[in-house]
Parts: sequence; C-alpha cells; structure tokens
Amino acid sequence: IMKRKGVFLLINLLMLTMGFVGCSNDNEKIKEDTPFTLRNFIHTGCKNKATPDEPASANFAQLDSYEESIEYSCKSSGRLYIKHVNAVFNCCAEEIKASTSLTNGRIIIAETEKGGTCDCICPYDLSFEVGPLKDGKYTVVIKRDSQEYTTFVIDFDKNLSGRFVVSKEK
Repeated sequence: IMKRKGVFLLINLLMLTMGFVGCSNDNEKIKEDTPFTLRNFIHTGCKNKATPDEPASANFAQLDSYEESIEYSCKSSGRLYIKHVNAVFNCCAEEIKASTSLTNGRIIIAETEKGGTCDCICPYDLSFEVGPLKDGKYTVVIKRDSQEYTTFVIDFDKNLSGRFVVSKEK
C-alpha cells in the first residue's frame, strides 16, 4: 500500500508539473539571438468554389455565408499559433504561402498565392506558428498583395487564446 501511495503521489506531481509547462514563455528560455520565424505552415484545399458564372453568385455571393476569422493562442517556446479560417484565394492557386516579420511590436504576416488564373475563388484554412515572442502587446497585421488586409491587437502571454472575426466591409 505504501508503494501505491508513492507511485500515486509521483504521478500527480508529474501531471501538476506538466500543467505549468504548457505554453511556457519564460523570457530566459528564449535566447536573444533566436530569429523570429514562421513555421509549421499548412493549409487545406479549396473548400467550396465560387465562380462568377453561377446564377446565384454575382460578386461570389455564396462566399458571404462563410465567416472569415483568425484563431490564435500561445504555443510552446513563446510562439503564437494562428489559424486563418476561410481565407479566400484563387481556387486553382498553384501554391499558397505565408511569411512573417516583427518590427516595433507589429507582427506582419504576408499571405500570398502563386499562379491561380482560374475564374473562381474559394475559402482555405491556413495555420502556422510565429515567434518567439516575449510577453506584451502586439499588433498583428495580415497582408495580401503588399496591402494591409486586416489588423488586430493581442496581449501575448502563456494564457493567450482568442478569435478575431475579419470584417467583410472591404
């Protein structure tokens, strides 16, 4: 019975310790010379094509039913996880990419497509991590074709988790 209590105590202690590790953003863990990068980029395929030829699709109207949003949270090693839900690109884009930079508290994320000359568009989900970041306020800027597409502010720390809805008023 004594062995069981010891094992039980050890397991509980390990689980408690793991709970504190989650998104540890201890500034001393982030080396000052660690470059700010984007990693683990993935995207879905085209979710639903919208073409100007279909009867109900003047101005790609069926895409209005899709809410575009950006989900974000803190990941390990002081990284910001971003999932851009229903980002609209050409339906036959050869390649979708993202790059990032950090300047004066502004996290700039450039989303680009290569190719894609079809006369249709569709929503994709993009996800990636950027960082490392130190705790504090940042302005996240999503760019398309060198233009600011949308912007929002986060207060980065280990508890960060949120969602920003992109306005369709463009």
